[in-house]
Amino acid sequence: MVTTSPRTCHIRLTGMLHSLGNPAGGHPMTSAQLATPSRKQRVRTLWISDVHLGTRDCQAEHLSAFLKRYQADKVYLVGDIIDGWKLRGGMYWPQAHTNVILRLLTMSKRGTEVIYVTGNHDEFLRRYSKLVLGNIQLVDEAEHVTADGRRLLVIHGDQFDVITRYHRWLAFL
Repeated sequence: MVTTSPRTCHIRLTGMLHSLGNPAGGHPMTSAQLATPSRKQRVRTLWISDVHLGTRDCQAEHLSAFLKRYQADKVYLVGDIIDGWKLRGGMYWPQAHTNVILRLLTMSKRGTEVIYVTGNHDEFLRRYSKLVLGNIQLVDEAEHVTADGRRLLVIHGDQFDVITRYHRWLAFL
């Protein structure tokens, strides 16, 4: 059996896949194209932030399709994965949002380490910080070691937002 080491590749997915994949035609890939990869691409780390599950603008189908294309050693969910602010105003949670959670759980079950770093929109999870469930960790911050040994602090960044931190009521306007 031939094994290959994971590519030294970090994929950052922020703002939900607006320009994911530009095949020969130069257009972003459709969900169908994303969901039918010829084979999974192996990577060390996937970086995902600001998904905002629980909102109507979330593009959960694209994220699920994206996740199906990769086999990662680690997935960092870097804040605002679930939008607790919007969920307070009324429940919106279609099956596509559940499918994202199920995809992450499947990846975890298959050996991917999932590190969920809380952000301001999912701050309700901070009370469970340092919780470890199998291959899933819930933390307020993490440290990532790159392939060449550099150490990176992984945080959502809302800690530096003056409005969110000191004038919270303005964030809800």
